[in-house]
Amino acid sequence: MGIDSLAGPSELMLVAGDGTDPEWAALDLCAQAEHSAEGPLVAVAVEEAVLEAVAAATERVAGERPGIGDAPLALVQVPDLSDAIDLANAFAPEHLELFEEDAVLLAERVTTAGCVFAGRFSATAFGDYVAGSNHVLPTGGAGRFSGPLGPGVFRRKIATVEVPAGAAAKLPHTSMLSRGRRDSPFTASRR
Repeated sequence: MGIDSLAGPSELMLVAGDGTDPEWAALDLCAQAEHSAEGPLVAVAVEEAVLEAVAAATERVAGERPGIGDAPLALVQVPDLSDAIDLANAFAPEHLELFEEDAVLLAERVTTAGCVFAGRFSATAFGDYVAGSNHVLPTGGAGRFSGPLGPGVFRRKIATVEVPAGAAAKLPHTSMLSRGRRDSPFTASRR
C-alpha cells in the first residue's frame, strides 16, 4: 500500500448497450489490459448479441497488440440496466464506462466507482490524460469507502469533543455506560 491510496492493477467495467460501437469498447478494454494482465476487465450488457460483438472485437484488437491477450475479459449478461448498475456498485471498479443511451441518468445511480465515464464518447483514456479527472483512483473494491486522490487525502482529520459543565450534568447515563449497569437504557440486552 502506498501513502496515497489503495491502488492495484487497473480495472475497467464497461456497460454496453445497443448503440455501443464494439470496436470502441474493445479499444478501451484493451487500453486497460495494457497496464497489466492482472486487472479485471468486465463487459456487461442486457443483450447477448452486444456481448458477443464486444468479445469478438476485443479478441481481434487484442490479437493486434502484444501482451493484451493474457488479460482476462469477463462477459456478464444482466436482465436489465438496473442490475448492471447494482453489479457495478457491488464491484466498485476503478473505471466504469456507461456506453448506454441514458448514461448520464445511469451515472447518477453509481455510488462506488473511482471514476464514471458517461456516454459513448467518454473513453477512459480521456479521463486518464485530458479531461482533468483524477488518474489516481481506488482499485480492488476500495471505491466502496474511498475516492480519487485529492488534497483531502493528505489532510489529517481530528475530532474534537467539548462538553460544557451544564451539558455534562444533564448526561446522567454516562456513568451507567462506563460502569456497564444493566438498568441503563443504553446497555444492549444479552440473550
